[in-house]
Amino acid sequence: MTLDESYMKAQEILGFAGRMVSADKSSYQLRFPNNVVVFNSNICTAAGKIWFGDADLTRDEDKFKALAEALGEKVYVLRELDGRFDNEGSPLLDRAVASF
Repeated sequence: MTLDESYMKAQEILGFAGRMVSADKSSYQLRFPNNVVVFNSNICTAAGKIWFGDADLTRDEDKFKALAEALGEKVYVLRELDGRFDNEGSPLLDRAVASF
């Protein structure tokens, strides 16, 4: 699959790119203290970044597993700085918060 095709599949499964789970990140963490949440995450494969937005890994674990299965490859969840700016072209996959 190309990066564009992977991006479309990610949007189909995870929702629109750039999504926010809450306008108030502090309140979200207070409401869901046991959830693993990566705000402003970058979702990548070995080929590069395919999606970005807030990722509640606890709530959406099945979606991330479904995405990896649909793509036929490992999907990495990175913090914002590990997949943006100077790292846009070569995301730091070894710093992934989670992989599926």
